[in-house]
Amino acid sequence: MQMMSPTASAAGAVGSVFGRTGAVTASAGDYTTAQVTESGNLYFTDDRARAAVTWGALSGKPAAFAPAGHAASHQNGGGDEIATAAPAANAIPKAGASGRLAAGWLPLPGGSSIGGVQAGDCSSVGFVQKINADGSVSCASGGQGGQASARTWTYFWQGAAQAGATGFAVNLPAAGAPVFANSGGTRPIATLEWPAGQSAYYSWWTFILPAGYPSNGPISYALETRSADSTNYANVYLGVACGGAAVVDNPAIVETAAIQIQAAASNGRTVRTGSITPGSGGLPACAAGDRVWINLRVDANVAGHVMTQPFDLISALFSVQGGL
Repeated sequence: MQMMSPTASAAGAVGSVFGRTGAVTASAGDYTTAQVTESGNLYFTDDRARAAVTWGALSGKPAAFAPAGHAASHQNGGGDEIATAAPAANAIPKAGASGRLAAGWLPLPGGSSIGGVQAGDCSSVGFVQKINADGSVSCASGGQGGQASARTWTYFWQGAAQAGATGFAVNLPAAGAPVFANSGGTRPIATLEWPAGQSAYYSWWTFILPAGYPSNGPISYALETRSADSTNYANVYLGVACGGAAVVDNPAIVETAAIQIQAAASNGRTVRTGSITPGSGGLPACAAGDRVWINLRVDANVAGHVMTQPFDLISALFSVQGGL
């Protein structure tokens, strides 16, 4: 038997395909697009597709999109309601069944709130004294069940004319005193009269400061006067003495600054009001229970304005704050 050598492969013949020999058939993964040279038609990728579609490149698009009506869905009872009656952080408020917002929606006013009133409880102190400009509440001590425990105490003096005789509720010195006078007319009233051209005549009143009077609290006054001289004026000086154990017949009087009073018209009634503050401006200190003296001196001899007619006091009213 003679052995024959195998026939030589044809030059350039394929020995294997994708590592496989024999009758090779196509299998998945044999090829990729990377092995294909692209020309005008590019293969698909997400990035290429998104980059190719732009708003400017679209044709037939509408100029605007009108949203469909959906307000009802956001309103009370709607399928997509956006507000709530119950107060909550970052929520949109809506009125409840009463038509009003619940209290929790509205913040308590702070110290800088204009027109707001801050919460305050004065029950442990006494009562609400006042509401301050910043909305805070000031309390005051005392009171019964939260009721006010302070009042204004008034002290009033005037004259009386009886069958031609005149008098006046006032204390007068033995010398250098104004005199009782009659206003005249069919319904005369008594007055306390200072002669024209004098500067030293005086009178005084005294009373006890009531319990509850705040130390050095203001003493308000109202002086009702008249004069037939409406051209010139008088300087009126109110003097003050105060003390719990002061000698009642010789208190140390300290005068306030001059109060200029000029008649509005001949014999016309003039009312001058103001207040005295004990413990300030050199005035003595005063406290509840003290006896206070109010001295009234009239200078009708002011240089350049010397009065030519008497100066009459019709009435004097003093008032202080104190307890009930």
